[in-house]
Formats: sequence, structure tokens, C-alpha cells
Amino acid sequence: MKKFAIFALAAVLIAATLTSCLTKLPLNESSAPETESSAQPTESSAPESEAEESSVAAPESAPESEEESVDESSAPEAPSEEPGESSEEISDEESSEISEEPSEASDEESSEESSEPAAKIGELTAPYISRIDSGKYSIRISETRTVGGEALPYTVTAYHKNKAIYYEIEESYGSKVTYLRKGGKLITLDEFLKTALVMDDDGEVFEKKLWTGDIRLTGSGTEQLFDTDYSYEKYVDSKGFEFTLFYNLNGELERYRSYDSSVKDTIVISVSISSDISGGVFDIPSGYTVVEE
Repeated sequence: MKKFAIFALAAVLIAATLTSCLTKLPLNESSAPETESSAQPTESSAPESEAEESSVAAPESAPESEEESVDESSAPEAPSEEPGESSEEISDEESSEISEEPSEASDEESSEESSEPAAKIGELTAPYISRIDSGKYSIRISETRTVGGEALPYTVTAYHKNKAIYYEIEESYGSKVTYLRKGGKLITLDEFLKTALVMDDDGEVFEKKLWTGDIRLTGSGTEQLFDTDYSYEKYVDSKGFEFTLFYNLNGELERYRSYDSSVKDTIVISVSISSDISGGVFDIPSGYTVVEE
């Protein structure tokens, strides 16, 4: 009985060990993934080794970057010195040129300014300019005009006294027209009808304009014109218009020459300027009938 009991106890123990072994088998199976997972880190260790190789290669590329940085930093040094030297040379040359040019220009300008007032009006023209500037003078201009294919003389005599002007226009065939301008009115005097037609002055100029603004002497000398020897003075006005005045041996103004761009021809006229003005020329003659418009 004891042997049987021992045998039964042993059987129970064996059964218990067997059941315990059976219960441990899933744990061993579940540990298999652990071995697989533990194998996976070995596979991932390859990238780590590659990372280690890349990390090892990085120091090798570092010297190259340092050499490149040294080359790049050293490369601008040589060119930076050359522009500096050229800029200094250019600046020295430019400064010398600039310092010389203004002085020459200033000398020329000062010489021109100093000589210009003396040469502004010539000696022959000066007395006539003073008469015009006085505001009281007469001027007579005769020129040839083509009428119907025939060249005819046309003469305008103008008397100036301040702002009052008396015009007398004579045609070659004996016609004569007279205008009086004063007080903003234009008065037409008809000698035949003995009438004075008064109207508002529209500013129309009957007298030929010889120049505009100030004039400046540009040349002088002697020249033969129409078989007569003249002394001449050449001028340019404030608008750049050029003309020449001719004086006889007595210093009297006789001729005026200019280029007429409208007809593309040189025009020569007879001209005289005087300070003599007849009295009462700016009044309507007695016996005239005044007609206002």
C-alpha cells in the first residue's frame, strides 16, 4: 500500500510537472517573437553602422570645406587691393583734371565777361542806340517789294515819342497812308477825305522790326556794297537773329542787311535814324473830321 501510495504520489507529481510544462510552452512560443524582435535590432544596427560610417566621413569632408573657405576668403584679398590702387590713380588723375578744367573755364568766362560789356555795342552804332533809348526819335526804312511781278519801293517813316507813334507809308505810285497811335487808339488819317478814323489799337506793327531786345557786336570791318565802300558792324539780338549795319564815310547809318528765312534770301534795305521830330506830328491835323468806330 505504501508503494502504491508512493507510486500514486509520483504519478501525481509527474502529471503536475507535465501540466506545468504544458503551461510554459506558450511562454516559450511568445518568447520567439522576442528573439525575432531581438533580431530586428541587429538589422537596424546596419543603419547605425552606416550612420557611424557617415559620421566618420564627415570629419574627412570638414578639411575640404575649411580649404574652400580659406580659398574663398583669400581670393577677394588680391582683387580688393587692385581696385583700391586703380581708384586712387583714377581719383588722382580726375582730381587733377577737374582742378585744371574749371580754372581754364573760369579764366575764359572771366575774359569773356570782361570783354563783353566793351564789345556789346560798336562805336558806330552807339549814338543811334542812345537815340532809340531816349524814346524820342524818327526812323525811315525803304525797301523794295514785289507787287504783281514788279519790284516797287516801299517806304515807312515812323516818329516815336514815348508811347505815341506816327507812321507814314509811301508807295511808289504816289499813294500815301498815315497812322497815328496813342492812348490805346489807332487813328487812320485820310489826307484826301480829310478824315480821322478812330478805332481800338490791335497792336499791328507797320514799321519793320530791325532787331529784338538787346544786341551784341559779333564783328566789324569794311565792305563794298552797291559800288560804295562802307564800314560795317555785325550784331546778334537776344533771340539769336543776325544782322549787319553799314555806315558811310561820315559815320552815318545807311544800310541794313539780314537774311529773311521766309523767302530764303538776303534782304538789304535803306535805313536812317534821327532825333529830329517835327512839332505837332502826334496830333490830328486841323480841318479833319473825326469818325469813331
